[in-house]
Amino acid sequence: MAKVDTIELHIYGEDYRYNINVNKDGLFRIKVDRVVAEVLDLRSTQLGERTLKALKDLILIPYGKFLEANTREEMYIGIIYEVNGFFADVISDTISISNHYKSKFHKMGFSDSPDSLSFKITVLIKEIYSTGNDQWFYAKKTNNGFTKGRINMRLSNQTVIVPYSDEAYQTLCKAKDGLQKISKILFNFLDQEETEIVKQLNSGQLLLGNHASPTK
Repeated sequence: MAKVDTIELHIYGEDYRYNINVNKDGLFRIKVDRVVAEVLDLRSTQLGERTLKALKDLILIPYGKFLEANTREEMYIGIIYEVNGFFADVISDTISISNHYKSKFHKMGFSDSPDSLSFKITVLIKEIYSTGNDQWFYAKKTNNGFTKGRINMRLSNQTVIVPYSDEAYQTLCKAKDGLQKISKILFNFLDQEETEIVKQLNSGQLLLGNHASPTK
């Protein structure tokens, strides 16, 4: 009998590799382990078909269903906090520049803007396969919760991963909203005439933005 193909399977942590042979009568044959036959509900450990495709389908179709049935999803929140310069001085007012580069939250891309801060949150779905492999996906918001979005090929080393919960997600959203409010205040402050900017600076009312009380 001549070997014509190979089938590789991974079931419950074990790897299986089987040769497909064809005899002189043109019958394609394969012999699998009993555990594989039982898991995939095959009619026998020794199988034969008249075409290569028919024989492979006999094994690979139930194997595909097995993988799908034994795939589970877990939800996480990815938190990215990147700082440089002034915003990295959260421990000591005398921290040296060299210490910034030792922090796991230091962002190299901020080198041209020494005082920078970035805060991002994203919902992630981790799909875990029965083969022992896994894959990360960005989650898409739907009316009923979240569903898998585009694939995430590589998570940043600076991404802090925590299990998803509605409470955790809402807490992080509140933190993000707080930063947005500060951003809006600064935007409104700078998006006005120079005379108003100077007046507010001299009155010490910067954080009140356009709602500052008139200077007496």
